[in-house]
Amino acid sequence: MAHHPCRENDICPIGKGACPGVCIFADIFEDINLGIMVFDLEHEKIAFCNPAAEKLLTPQLNIEDYLSLKEHLFKDLADDLPLSAPVSSSFQFYNKVLGYSVYPISANRFLWVFIQDITEKIRLESISDAVNTMDNLGYVFSGIRHEIGNPINSAKMALSVLKDNFATFPMTRFSNLSTVLWTN
Repeated sequence: MAHHPCRENDICPIGKGACPGVCIFADIFEDINLGIMVFDLEHEKIAFCNPAAEKLLTPQLNIEDYLSLKEHLFKDLADDLPLSAPVSSSFQFYNKVLGYSVYPISANRFLWVFIQDITEKIRLESISDAVNTMDNLGYVFSGIRHEIGNPINSAKMALSVLKDNFATFPMTRFSNLSTVLWTN
């Protein structure tokens, strides 16, 4: 693992005096598959961007273009800057959906942004929702079929018994009824 020399100690998120002169965080964050960026709000520049964040945002955005990145990532938060608590959101970015969390540090001088591609997660959730909806519709329709089917089956069974046993009943009792049933 290569050690990165300190990138301008005056903007280091750790703070002067606490940093050993090599950015141990840069070494850790270089190999992680989660996009990590540090925005320096005071100097309006990107203090840190790991390869995963660069891969997610390029070629559509220039990683060095602070204002463009800030506009894309914080357009929903523009009125809330500086932040008082961590915030999570997502946005459509060309052919993918990016989810991100923003954490304010050092009295809101820096914003740590963790970014990841959540396109597949969103797709799978929508499939799950569709399956859930179909299951619920099936349940509703089976209930309706049951509620309609029971009285119809009861009437059908009563008519079948009546038809099978009609000849055994004395015709004098039903002469008026059979005339009404068969003529209408």
